[in-house]
Amino acid sequence: MKALKIYSVALLLMVVMFNTACQTSTDETSHIPTGKFWVDQGINHILEPWTKNAIDTSHGTFHTFLDRQWKPYNQKEKYPGMLSRHVFSYSAGYLLTGNKKYLDKATELVDYIIRHGWDKKYGGWYNTLNQQGNVIDSSKDGFYQAYAVTGLAMYYLVTHDKQVLNYVERSHEILSNEAWDDKYGGYYRELNRDLSVAKDNKSFSPQLAPVSGYLVYLYLATREDAYLQQMKKVMDLALNKMRKTGSPWVLERFDKEWNYTYSPKGDSTELNTGHNAEIIWMLLRLAEMNRDDTYRQQALHMAKVLYQFGFDEDSGIWYHRTGLEEPSVHSNSTPWWIQAYGNMLSLYLYHQTSKETYLKAFRKGADFWNNYLIDKTYGGAYLAVNSDGSIKKGDKAVRTKTSYHSLEHSLLNYLYADLWVHEKPVTMHFLIRNSQEGEKLYPLPIEDHNVTVRHVRIDGKAYNNYDAEKQFILLPEGSNLSVEVVLSKSTE
Repeated sequence: MKALKIYSVALLLMVVMFNTACQTSTDETSHIPTGKFWVDQGINHILEPWTKNAIDTSHGTFHTFLDRQWKPYNQKEKYPGMLSRHVFSYSAGYLLTGNKKYLDKATELVDYIIRHGWDKKYGGWYNTLNQQGNVIDSSKDGFYQAYAVTGLAMYYLVTHDKQVLNYVERSHEILSNEAWDDKYGGYYRELNRDLSVAKDNKSFSPQLAPVSGYLVYLYLATREDAYLQQMKKVMDLALNKMRKTGSPWVLERFDKEWNYTYSPKGDSTELNTGHNAEIIWMLLRLAEMNRDDTYRQQALHMAKVLYQFGFDEDSGIWYHRTGLEEPSVHSNSTPWWIQAYGNMLSLYLYHQTSKETYLKAFRKGADFWNNYLIDKTYGGAYLAVNSDGSIKKGDKAVRTKTSYHSLEHSLLNYLYADLWVHEKPVTMHFLIRNSQEGEKLYPLPIEDHNVTVRHVRIDGKAYNNYDAEKQFILLPEGSNLSVEVVLSKSTE
């Protein structure tokens, strides 16, 4: 009898502990904003303010520099690579809503970039145009080349525009051949107009921008193995060449042979937290696409150090920089893109590990983003804020800041939160320019083998020619087909 009582008490404790654990999980999940919240933020608090305030009505496209109140300054130059980031945003706006005005703006920008930004003699994208669209810097910077393709890749995912795909493919060939160092590996920093090497040093952004920018979306849109193999090539190089021996941190600047060249000059915070978050996130995505646990384990190992020193679990801020020799030394501010990358990484890590710590990290990071980085007065996201949430730089646009990171944050949080946290269906919208009978449309812009196609409507009518498990739709022949796709977890 005594043994039975002890057993009963133990069983009761187990039940209480289990219920408490379940309640904690449920409570944590309930505090995660649903996909609807992120769509609303992306459209009404990011894209609409950009549309209302940032368009250059005198010369076309967008202003390059805008202060907090959207007033233009330093109006001298336009950058095709940065304008293409807006193409990504407006294409994503259509993907989320089906509102044609966003795709019309993306199409207008695509036409401008191809007309003014593409080098018709040598190929590739000019670095800089003047306000009238004339070339003033014909060299080909690796960072801008990658992002010129990024917007076009998302535009192709939404439209299957074959002309745009042609420019994407030609750009990819230049980056993979002319801009790639066959001897030491990696992308060169800059090419001359004729595609000869202008700067043979190496740095982080030209290496990872092609992966996180266009390769991941291009592969998901086409499932062409060449894009997957290039991602593997870059990520393997990053793991082998861009880290100090015995350290998980990814470094920033190198010579052509991958010797580390950073000179701190009194700055003890030489590590870019956002770049380390970016590479971990891309390793996880590559692991999912390639079904390779090696990349996943590398990412999880790096994530432990990143969250220990780069993230404040109390405030939710992702610090801009940390120290290599003393990682506990960090900056006390963050730019918008690093906070966005940290948030998306946290949700991805939760999906991969089911660990509540990552879901809590996302909640705290998302709260910091929503409370301090979104400008509730004038709309848009601030350039940077301090750790106490005060504005450090309120600019809405600079040479490297557009609507892109904020819209990607909204798009992916919509998909990640609803599919992985709340287990709700998601809806994607496409406008297929011209399709051949049986052409495949892959409607899911993230990698998840456990999501299925639930419903498809083309031009408002139910359509049943699709493979739910393999996640593709066999399109009919036609032009300007409006396609709406509902996807959900396979277990639903």
